[in-house]
Amino acid sequence: MDCEIVRQKIFDRMDCEIDAEINGASPANDAELEKHLADCAVCRREYGLFSLPRAAAAAEPPVTASAWFYRRIYRRIEDEVQSRAGRQAVWKLAFKMIPALAGVTLALASIFVWQETRPSRSMTQNYEYVFIEDDAARRVLADDQNDISYESVLVALAERHKDNFPGAE
Repeated sequence: MDCEIVRQKIFDRMDCEIDAEINGASPANDAELEKHLADCAVCRREYGLFSLPRAAAAAEPPVTASAWFYRRIYRRIEDEVQSRAGRQAVWKLAFKMIPALAGVTLALASIFVWQETRPSRSMTQNYEYVFIEDDAARRVLADDQNDISYESVLVALAERHKDNFPGAE
């Protein structure tokens, strides 16, 4: 018998998987395994090494846990269930909020982009648009553009509104 086949049969025997009805094993096959183990020192040594944990487990009495151990395990399981339920609730809320927050973010980003890309007037153009409408006032302001002062603004306003106050020149 080949050592590789014997090794597989050893594993089957260790796992209690050899069953004459299911695997087709017969007493003749079991006898062949025993004969090979008697003849081959390498396979016999492997069989002995693989049998050692089962023999050690059979020699030791089973371990019994205290009631305190079971209570502690139960408490840890309950704590884990509660923390997992809390995390699930947070995730559910987060998944409901993500689309709403994405919409708000998109709206704010759109407003920002619109504000930044729309054509805007320079500060001088804005000033002229608000306070000066006729050509004379623009020329006065254009002459003094480097020195915009309180007086130049008052002069521009006075020239703009001189029609409203006759005699106040």
